[in-house]
Amino acid sequence: AKTIKNTVVVNEELTAEEWKRRYEKEREKALRTKAQLTRAEYELSRWRNGEHVPHEEQLLMKDIMENSTTSLTDNIPVSNIPPNTQVSAEPLSNAERVKFEEERSRLYAQLDEKDDEIDRQSQLIEKLKEQMLEQEE
Repeated sequence: AKTIKNTVVVNEELTAEEWKRRYEKEREKALRTKAQLTRAEYELSRWRNGEHVPHEEQLLMKDIMENSTTSLTDNIPVSNIPPNTQVSAEPLSNAERVKFEEERSRLYAQLDEKDDEIDRQSQLIEKLKEQMLEQEE
């Protein structure tokens, strides 16, 4: 059974910029999930058509499950997500597409880590400012 982790924050007052950053972060997670779903559907259609999918092109369920336990606090309707409108001179081969998706997922994970680190540092700064103000009084 899969566990859904919900986080609750009491009386949270965020600026417009913080809300925008949170929205963008959740939107990126939704885009990554949509890309993984597309890859899984493509692999499934290949299997159903009787093709052999090499092991290196198969999706790793471990990676998908780790990414599926994201925060569900802000559900973003799929209709609000703009479609990918990349134009390429020539279509990508399956191996190139898989490589591209993996690299993109890795980069998004790095962005999420950096964003979390920035959030932690911002919270620490706010706490230290409050402590300084209390000491001055």
